Amino acid sequence: MKLKIKKTAFSLTEVLMAAGILSIGIMLVATMFPAALYLTTTASEKTMAAIVADEAFAKMQLFGIVDPTKSTERFVRYWQDMSNKIDQDEYIYPSFSGNAQYSWVPLCKKLNSDSEDMRYLVKVFVTRKTNPNQKFYTDATYSDANDWPVPVATNSFVFISPKYLKLTRGEEQELINPPPSTIIVDNVSGRIFRIVNRNDDKVTLDRDWDKDIKEPEIILYIPSGIGPDGKPSGKNPDIEVFQKIIDFGKK
Repeated sequence: MKLKIKKTAFSLTEVLMAAGILSIGIMLVATMFPAALYLTTTASEKTMAAIVADEAFAKMQLFGIVDPTKSTERFVRYWQDMSNKIDQDEYIYPSFSGNAQYSWVPLCKKLNSDSEDMRYLVKVFVTRKTNPNQKFYTDATYSDANDWPVPVATNSFVFISPKYLKLTRGEEQELINPPPSTIIVDNVSGRIFRIVNRNDDKVTLDRDWDKDIKEPEIILYIPSGIGPDGKPSGKNPDIEVFQKIIDFGKK
């Protein structure tokens, strides 16, 4: 009696189905990987920003403050220190590191006019630059470059509605480059908002302007970097703004 060998194999339909499932899987991985990478990077930046801010507040309490204006009406730059007692490398993280990517810039406003009361509302901008050769615009001028990002003050905007602003100067139309967002600070109240979208000269805030404060005359923000051609390049380097009340009268 002869035995017949039964041949078994996948049918063409099964092979095509398997190939289709594999293709879908590869597409899903390819689609999700950039999103996962972006979320991981963002989470890492937020975590590092909190660490940088903690160090910033500690250093400010250690060094104290020199504020000849003692303004209660607007925020002043903390590093405009008349005695120059703080090395500029203190404002990068890790400090005095040749590989630092993070930096911080503090703004201060006195809480009241009492000369004996040295409590200040402090806002710390934490930023990151990934290109060591990247330059950034300074405030007050759009022609000079800075090694690290610094807040720029601008009054070149008008309100279209509580949530929409129109930029009235060309530089801002290029320097404000979300995504994911650009943080802005009202120079008087210190309220923090985010620009979540820019369409030419019109920008969208993350929420309506607060009704209990008037429309701002000046806002502060971190501009994008400068490319090799001297033009704005890349997304805004700001990560987060942290705030704290510091009593500089206490040692």
